[in-house]
Amino acid sequence: MAEAAPPTGIRIGLSAVVIGLRLGEAVVLTTRAEDGSAALPFGPFDPVRDRTFELALRAFVTAQTGFRPGYVEQLYTFGDLGRASPRATPGPERLREVSVGYLALTADAADTAAIVRPGGEARWQPVLDFFPWEDHRQGRPPALGPLDSALDTWVEADPRRRARVDALFAPGADQRWSDSRVLERYELLYEAGLVRITTAKR
Repeated sequence: MAEAAPPTGIRIGLSAVVIGLRLGEAVVLTTRAEDGSAALPFGPFDPVRDRTFELALRAFVTAQTGFRPGYVEQLYTFGDLGRASPRATPGPERLREVSVGYLALTADAADTAAIVRPGGEARWQPVLDFFPWEDHRQGRPPALGPLDSALDTWVEADPRRRARVDALFAPGADQRWSDSRVLERYELLYEAGLVRITTAKR
């Protein structure tokens, strides 16, 4: 069987994680994906039309949600070979997907209803709704039960993964959960195929 042809170009997508506080709880600005699920605002970068990444990001966040971002900072870039944007525009060309994530912080969520714009799809939703395994305010969260089982299955395929899983998810009573390793846990869950990244269609 012939090998797949290598990518012939690059497509850049920009995602926005807009975080605010409401009643002491972190909330994130979401819109809707095509399947109806909550999604981060997302848009492609057009090198001909868009002068900078940041200006393009600000424009599509406002267009998709009605919210005008204040402070923004480039946070993360994903460009792994074989990684495809869930909102890539189909076409005959084979393009390498590069996704650039931005963090935006705001105080406006404290004084804003859950619905950002009447009749729109944008919402302020609690961050821990999307990361229930991180919510240890009432002890070890129930969401870790199914994850522990799924991770055990993942480890069975390669026992060398066990030490990493144990260090991050502390399944034993004598192991300590580290609040500072949120990103590492999410990266492991993504690698194990237990979470997915959803972005809104522009």
